[in-house]
Amino acid sequence: MSGFENTELLLLVKLVLAHCISDFALQPASWVVERSEKKYRSKYLYIHAIVTGLVVQTLTQSWYLTALIFITHLLIDLSKAYAKPTTSNFLIDQLLHLAIIGFAWLFFVDGRLNANILLNNYPVMVLLTGYFMVTYPFGILIKVCTQRWRKPTGLLNSEHNSNETITDAEWNDLQEAGRWIGMIERLLIVTFVLFDHYDAIGLLIAGKTIIRFKESDKKKSEYFLFGTLLSIALSIFVGLAIKMLVRL
Repeated sequence: MSGFENTELLLLVKLVLAHCISDFALQPASWVVERSEKKYRSKYLYIHAIVTGLVVQTLTQSWYLTALIFITHLLIDLSKAYAKPTTSNFLIDQLLHLAIIGFAWLFFVDGRLNANILLNNYPVMVLLTGYFMVTYPFGILIKVCTQRWRKPTGLLNSEHNSNETITDAEWNDLQEAGRWIGMIERLLIVTFVLFDHYDAIGLLIAGKTIIRFKESDKKKSEYFLFGTLLSIALSIFVGLAIKMLVRL
């Protein structure tokens, strides 16, 4: 990444590593449970923040970064204790931690909070734009394009097969799971294209086909096939476009 020296990038790697060690390896599930129950009265809320600070200090040898990460980590985890333990809240929690790490690092290496170093970096912005496009925007596009095969037009409809009747709540859960599976699939395909691992794309498609493509219902088969091919084609196109734009 242009604009940064190797020692500065190494510091960013250390901060991310410190977060992974403290927030996952050194935080037992029992601490999280008690924090959710007792909120600010939980001793493990503060113990975990202290552990996080110690890991940051050990890896970075910077009291400034240690103090900043300790305080922000404590406040974010305290806020999370008052939120429901959902997947969305977990992801928001992790994104907040990583955002703080990123801004603290930018401030530390540049002497001031200057995000323009990243925002004006052409390769970085091309990568971010490409990866973002294959998540929510393409998810909505594929949803619109496959609308004719979706409930209640016949997919998973009791008129076709009484054994496949599901409730609206179950259908919404399936749709949510499918949305996340699709985003992860497209992110992987773009990454495989960028690293010229087209064979991995074939393995991904084969694995998905084995798991999903066992349907005798024509509409379900068409829905799966069209959605999958559209998702793969769009992801490959974005991957190739990124390579061309940044000349990887």
